[in-house]
Amino acid sequence: MNIRRILSVARRDLLSSLRDRLLGYLMLAPLLLGVGLRFFLPSIGAASLSFALGPGVGDEVVETIRAYGAVSLHDDLAALEARVAAGDDVAGIARDAEGGLYVILQGDESHDTVALSQALVRAIEHGLAPSVVVTESDIGAVRSPVATYGFIMLAMTSLMMAGFVIGFNVIEEKESDTLRALTVTPLRRGEFIAGRSLVGVAMPLLHLVGLGWILGVANVDWGMLAATIAATSLSGILLGFLIGVLSNNQMSGIANGKVLFMLYSIAPVGAMVLPESRAFLLYWAPTYWGFRAMQGIVLGEATWGWLAGLLAALVGVTALYAVGISRRVRVGLTPS
Repeated sequence: MNIRRILSVARRDLLSSLRDRLLGYLMLAPLLLGVGLRFFLPSIGAASLSFALGPGVGDEVVETIRAYGAVSLHDDLAALEARVAAGDDVAGIARDAEGGLYVILQGDESHDTVALSQALVRAIEHGLAPSVVVTESDIGAVRSPVATYGFIMLAMTSLMMAGFVIGFNVIEEKESDTLRALTVTPLRRGEFIAGRSLVGVAMPLLHLVGLGWILGVANVDWGMLAATIAATSLSGILLGFLIGVLSNNQMSGIANGKVLFMLYSIAPVGAMVLPESRAFLLYWAPTYWGFRAMQGIVLGEATWGWLAGLLAALVGVTALYAVGISRRVRVGLTPS
């Protein structure tokens, strides 16, 4: 195989994808979805109570309330009321003209915020210790489950999007009758397939880095993740060529892509909802093995030996599908 010719095919695909709005969106979709998901991730502050304190409450009151939640200080009553009126769950505490403490509420606060703020004010006013016991426990979670499984599912989505890009580039070649012209060039079919497949590997790897940064997924073995994405991308490449050879135009490509998308995504979704005793029902899908591998890596449970077994199963299942569709792909890439 000639590396220069393979890279030439990959470069042509990239330029063609950037000119097509649909393909450009497919290349950015996983990152855009990651940005959208980021807004829904719970923050550390969202898990604790918050209090807004007005002027003149005193340092002793501030330190007492700080033991029960986050505290923000405000210089005047108007600023305090504006803070309480904001959309989040915050109770305000201020002093009246006689020096007594009182609670300011908007009306949509949670029960815990209302009850605790009132209990604290009563206890401080009567010189009593607050009758609220606060305990801390470590459940071992270092990352939001939404971020963990969102990262995995978006990585799987990236593999599918890369397959779609390959498929629609093949369709473009068929519509422009470029495949016929390629038969009289030195380009071999293997070089054509290899060059077209590069986007199926490179695109998910780039998305992997971007999604990790967007969703705050760190402290994982990136070498294991890269190996898993590279192995799982083989199934995405097969998906792409199948879309390309089964479709004569973009409309039929979209229709075929919808069906193959459901088949491709059913295993990762099933892996999250099915009990381990029923997992064998998903062994037929390469994406099941890819999902399990990424899950173990992101959760910090994977070892190289364990990962090697999963990736061997993944590549083996993918090879069976490759053999099954090889004749159809070969015929579909041969101009009639």
